[in-house]
Amino acid sequence: LVCQKMRCDVLPVLRRERLIVQEGPFMAKADFEKVTQREVSEAFVGELFERLLSYLQESGEVVDLSDEVIFEVSWLLNVLTPAMSNRYFFIHAIDNSRGIVTIEDLAIALQTLSKVHGIPPVGKDAAIKILRLLHLCFPLRGQPNSFLFPTLIEEDQREEEWKKEADKPVYVGRRVQCESEIEIIAPAVFFVIQSMLAAREDVITVFWKGGLKLFKVTEATEADMQIPIEALIEIADEKRAITAIDVIARGPPYSEGECKKFVDELVFKVMQAKDERSPGTSVVLRYLSYTQISKHQRNPVS
Repeated sequence: LVCQKMRCDVLPVLRRERLIVQEGPFMAKADFEKVTQREVSEAFVGELFERLLSYLQESGEVVDLSDEVIFEVSWLLNVLTPAMSNRYFFIHAIDNSRGIVTIEDLAIALQTLSKVHGIPPVGKDAAIKILRLLHLCFPLRGQPNSFLFPTLIEEDQREEEWKKEADKPVYVGRRVQCESEIEIIAPAVFFVIQSMLAAREDVITVFWKGGLKLFKVTEATEADMQIPIEALIEIADEKRAITAIDVIARGPPYSEGECKKFVDELVFKVMQAKDERSPGTSVVLRYLSYTQISKHQRNPVS
């Protein structure tokens, strides 16, 4: 009876109210909990509320995004469509091959989507908020109205982004690899990795399709020296399906400890993204061949 009341009475009203004020059909989880207590019963707090929310999600009525609750699943699909396909941007994106889109570009894409499919319009601000929560886009530094969508990147790695440099002889590499040959890592994992790392203030990032490079300067050591470290994260093989992700760091002489620390830190982020978007995939961690990664060989052995 409780779920039926939520499905038939509460959720339809919330959807209509949000459309009237031109906001997306979502709200903070804490606010959604208060609505449930007001409209259904004050007993729905804590674990009992979470159980109700879990049931509503399993039945396709809502999507729980940890901090936000979406109560119109079809709206979420409409938001995700332009984020996953270039064809709705036409010539409007300022640099489509690099996945860079302005807030105005997104508004045009959402309007196009609405006209083509005859669906209610989606507000650009609401769309950006949800897409950022899902780690599908992030704002460019110094350009608050421009966003990078990893899903839309078409540009391949340029040779100059990761070339041999005599002053960086130290290399450390790990591979996050599927435990069995029949498993794959969901493609969304790599998009999440790119978005999560772009938010870091202590690194400079360069992105391309299937990879990214990071640059950071470590904190001063006992000798009062700062050590510049570079890292590469890329899909390990050339296959269409993702079965492994490589993480490589390099630096100047005697920087083995800092490189290893940076690799471990980035591997943790890769595992975090894997657990979030591909939780059923079993993976193992392997070390990459120093000889091969220092020579920049493709698909080094592990």
